Amino acid sequence: VKLEPLSEAVVKRNGLSPGSWVGAKVDIDKLAMLVDFVFSNVARTTWDNNDSADYHSLVSGALKDKELGLVLASDAMARDAGEAAKQEDLAVKRAVEKAEIKYTSAKQRRAVQAAFLYTRPLTPRAGQAVEVFYNPDLTPLRGRPEVYVRGGFDRWTRNTFSPQAMRATGTGGFVTTTIQVPRTAHVMDLVFMDSGDAHGGFIDDNRGLDYHMPVAGAPGKL
Repeated sequence: VKLEPLSEAVVKRNGLSPGSWVGAKVDIDKLAMLVDFVFSNVARTTWDNNDSADYHSLVSGALKDKELGLVLASDAMARDAGEAAKQEDLAVKRAVEKAEIKYTSAKQRRAVQAAFLYTRPLTPRAGQAVEVFYNPDLTPLRGRPEVYVRGGFDRWTRNTFSPQAMRATGTGGFVTTTIQVPRTAHVMDLVFMDSGDAHGGFIDDNRGLDYHMPVAGAPGKL
């Protein structure tokens, strides 16, 4: 910090003895109890460091031990709270990004699936009939003369039904059948096959995952 000559008025106001004085304003940290300083020329080739002991001045109005402890504790808590908030924000951001990725992936899967499997209405309703449309030409059942569907609800835990034949729609290779959705169902589970025998023939079970379609309007949760 560069020292500037002090005026006579400033020298008098600060109770200094008459003479040539220089000075500068320095910001004091709120927690400081002692100011340590040395002097040098502009080129920093000549120093006055009080014979290597440096100069030290007590800070007027410095915090007492108890007050200092409270301030330090408060600052530490503020830092911790800030870090916690930062971590919370990051966690929320990651959760949102994960949800967006999951939503996008699910949307893409539905778009691909709609090319060979969809329902009317698009979201089955609990307690109502739903038409299932399936195109075997785009699945492992390509070329099979007959198509059947068997299924159940809520991950196969209720209202399972035996294979029922699907009839040709005459449009785009799709076949269709109507299924009655139970009033309490949350998910419709489906598997397609080329035989009325549930344990024989060719099967399209979505590579072992089966097809699961959300059902709207059921009371409670799955």
